[in-house]
Amino acid sequence: MRLNGQLALSGEIHWKRWGVPVVSFIQSVEPTQHIKWAWRSLGMRAIRVWSVIPAKDGVIVHTEQIYAGLLAVIFAPLMRLAVKHSLNDELSYLKHECEAHQNEH
Repeated sequence: MRLNGQLALSGEIHWKRWGVPVVSFIQSVEPTQHIKWAWRSLGMRAIRVWSVIPAKDGVIVHTEQIYAGLLAVIFAPLMRLAVKHSLNDELSYLKHECEAHQNEH
């Protein structure tokens, strides 16, 4: 995953989904609180939102992902499974990064 430019509105995130290059566009961002981006490809579009909510013993990370389009409908069962696996990987990575940098603030 690569961020082109600032983490700001209209910033681009370049990454691969199932081996296919994807460019996402940041739609809203509040550093340390919220980020929303969207992407589009042939037959599919998606919106992803991550929110960080303060809690008594740390934070709660909430994420939402919405898929639309013909391919999203045709491959819905496969998409649910893929999203589950990618969320587990992403949350593990986020946890690792947070723990690695927890003494910096």
